[in-house]
Amino acid sequence: MNNPSTPDGWLLCHYINTSPQIQRVQIANFPGRSFERLLFPMERLLFDAPAEAELEIQPQQRNPTETIRIPCGQLAQTALISG
Repeated sequence: MNNPSTPDGWLLCHYINTSPQIQRVQIANFPGRSFERLLFPMERLLFDAPAEAELEIQPQQRNPTETIRIPCGQLAQTALISG
């Protein structure tokens, strides 16, 4: 079931920074739009993105060693739990 506020072909996605470092995250493969945030350790991010987009994650160190890309399909929420 799609979120009524999310355009067709888009996903409601969720990511948690489980590292002990601040991370810079941005959505890649997102033509014509810009989305970039800094996430502190254990901070959560909930966002809408096209199904083909990827979340690009880069640790904020003096010498960032690697950039990780996660397909938004792997971060998609199937249900929100209230509690």
